[in-house]
Amino acid sequence: VFLDPETGSTAYRVSPSRGRGVITELLGEKPGGHVACDGWGPYRICSVRRCWAHLIREVRTISRKNPEDGECKMALARLRTIYGDAKKSSRDPTRGRKRHKRMLEARMRRLINRCRDHHILGPCMRKLERALPDSFWFVLDPKIPSTNNAAERALREFVIQNRIRGCLRSEKSMSRIGTS
Repeated sequence: VFLDPETGSTAYRVSPSRGRGVITELLGEKPGGHVACDGWGPYRICSVRRCWAHLIREVRTISRKNPEDGECKMALARLRTIYGDAKKSSRDPTRGRKRHKRMLEARMRRLINRCRDHHILGPCMRKLERALPDSFWFVLDPKIPSTNNAAERALREFVIQNRIRGCLRSEKSMSRIGTS
């Protein structure tokens, strides 16, 4: 799903692949604009802006799987705070947004450096580090979404219909319907 929030237009493409071919088919060889996404490699041909919902979800999953680990809880709390502060900064008048973006990036770097060698969080922190250059552009430009939730919502009806059709085929699919 590709969604243009300015025009409200949405492009759907059903394909077994999420590869570059699908992107170029819909957006061309050199797409303009920004793509808020989960960081999937083929999107790098676009001007990528990382989806904060995906970043937070990954740390939240790790924290839930390791409820006794205080460092995991701390990382999740700090990441949520950084995102909350970034959302506030994006609503500030234009003056000062660049400074806020730099400060937010520095806070994220401190979190990453603190948890980089943690036995559970390490791989996730390295992923956050790769995402860092693409994570705070929404602070500078309010037209850039901080998440890809709008595209996810546009796709939701298709996912639900697919699950309903799938439940008619197997017991395993039927049990998945109750978990969505």
